Amino acid sequence: MSNTTDNSSSFDPPLDADNSYYFPSLLRWTSFCSLVGSIACILVYFLYIRRTEKYNNLTARLVCHTSFYDMILAWSLIFVVGLTEGGPTCSFLMFLQTWGTVGGILVPCCLAYCVQEAITKNKVPVKLEKYFHIGSFVGSLLISLLPLMGSGYGWDEQFGYCWFKASASSGLGWTLGTYYIWVMLGLLYNTVVWTWAGFATWRLYSRTKTLHADKTELKTYKGHYGLVLRFLMYPIIIIIVQFANVGTQIEAWSTGEFHLILTAMNQATGGLQGFLYAIAWFGFDSAFKHIRAKYFRCCPSLGIDDTESASSKEAHSSKGITSREVPDV
Repeated sequence: MSNTTDNSSSFDPPLDADNSYYFPSLLRWTSFCSLVGSIACILVYFLYIRRTEKYNNLTARLVCHTSFYDMILAWSLIFVVGLTEGGPTCSFLMFLQTWGTVGGILVPCCLAYCVQEAITKNKVPVKLEKYFHIGSFVGSLLISLLPLMGSGYGWDEQFGYCWFKASASSGLGWTLGTYYIWVMLGLLYNTVVWTWAGFATWRLYSRTKTLHADKTELKTYKGHYGLVLRFLMYPIIIIIVQFANVGTQIEAWSTGEFHLILTAMNQATGGLQGFLYAIAWFGFDSAFKHIRAKYFRCCPSLGIDDTESASSKEAHSSKGITSREVPDV
């Protein structure tokens, strides 16, 4: 099922008379789930993780940072789907939506870069953390402010919802330059890193199967394997959330048509990023392993326990295993 539209003026699913390409209730509920998940991540970090030195690591701080953008995006989506006209409220909500989307892409790219460094250089770039935070915050804020200052946000008269102004002469430039180009680059980078690191992690896991004599060396490899696998939880979320979004736009650009299935998937997953990050963090991070085992009594081994990495720093350097191979992050 498809509908043909003029892809030179707008690149978002049209609002037909029968609403066959727009699912506001679905988007609102998924955004609400994301809002709950992102707020939970932020609260848990400041009330528990930040006060526990053992678990206040790079992963936790980056997850908290991206949860901030997921919260902004969820709030904007919940309110923007209920708008019936343009104006300052529409422009401000679109500013928040763009800020949350771009920021929610840049921080996960930093996490994906950590995966890349952990595989190629056997270390995580902790010294770059301040640049991760500052660059993501300033970059996403400036990108989202540009259309606001240039009157690029507003009511799309053609399709009848709050978006980038399709009637503006620079509407296509705003849409691509401040939104879809970042989504596509982030999706591409996370996909490449996740695919490549997945194979590398499998080889590392296979290596642990051959180490039986030297328990210290085995512990080092398992710690490194757990560290990389924990980071791998996050790039896959971007792939899940943004695949249908990018697929919908590519289909529109190439054929001039929007398809119901891709659009429905886009609406269903577009607001889930904060919810999925909460699942990945609470479900797989070693910081919550003992909490899961104590209070839920189900899958206590679900968490990837790489907290033993500090003790594995005693690995034998003569065998090519150094302490920096299993950073405690």
